[in-house]
Amino acid sequence: GYEPQALAIGSRTSFDITLQESASEIESVVVTALGIKRSEKALSYNAQKINAESIVAVKDANFINSLSGKVAGLNINASSSGVGGASKVVMRGSKSIEQSSNALYVIDGIPMCNFRSDGSEEFDSQGASEAIADLNPEDIESMTVLSGAAAAALYGSDAANGAILITTKRGTAGQTSVTVTSNTEVLTPFVTPMFQTRYGTGDKLAGATNGIYSWGERLNSFNYRGFDPTSDYFQTGVVGTETVSFSTGNERSQTYASASAVNSRGIIPNNGYDR
Repeated sequence: GYEPQALAIGSRTSFDITLQESASEIESVVVTALGIKRSEKALSYNAQKINAESIVAVKDANFINSLSGKVAGLNINASSSGVGGASKVVMRGSKSIEQSSNALYVIDGIPMCNFRSDGSEEFDSQGASEAIADLNPEDIESMTVLSGAAAAALYGSDAANGAILITTKRGTAGQTSVTVTSNTEVLTPFVTPMFQTRYGTGDKLAGATNGIYSWGERLNSFNYRGFDPTSDYFQTGVVGTETVSFSTGNERSQTYASASAVNSRGIIPNNGYDR
């Protein structure tokens, strides 16, 4: 807030300096979060950094699910529709009963347009996934999660529910590298519903056969037709991820390019997700 002064030292050993105040107009000040880096312990608000190794350690068809349990106050609401299903990111509880409570995604300083198909009524809720699910997790260098009013101050009202800052990988000057990664994940049901297999279909007390009920005649070894969901319905799910990345650069320019493919099927028949 003061004008600088330059003095010649010469042979003098003591100086009496009076600085003049510098007036500035508030309209000329621009506050931005693009490229600003601060020490984590010097911040007055909550900011947690996640390295890329934690994101790609166990890959999911929707990589945002890998944040579960890694950030304090961050809830990942994954749907039960299987692989590729919707996942909602909510920081420290819902903020609104009418609008979305999802966090804002910022990729390399640019806020991401998060297109969703939210239901317009109580019984009209579509399971649209987050747009961030289409991002290749192998391209992520680090992620920083901002929660609270500080995130809203940096990125406006769109970050009122918190912000997730994503920094992608870049080429390195004087170095050329090709990276190939492959990951296979196997899914199997852990806890299955318990079905009774002692009685057949119908209602024995009413004396009429009804396919809705399953309290008919007692089954024996001859008419036993049991249903085991583990073997008759559920299947082994597989998620395969293959990625090839290339990076090169010099002092003036750097280049990074990658290609990734995700092919998966869920534990429920007719449930698949390919990207």
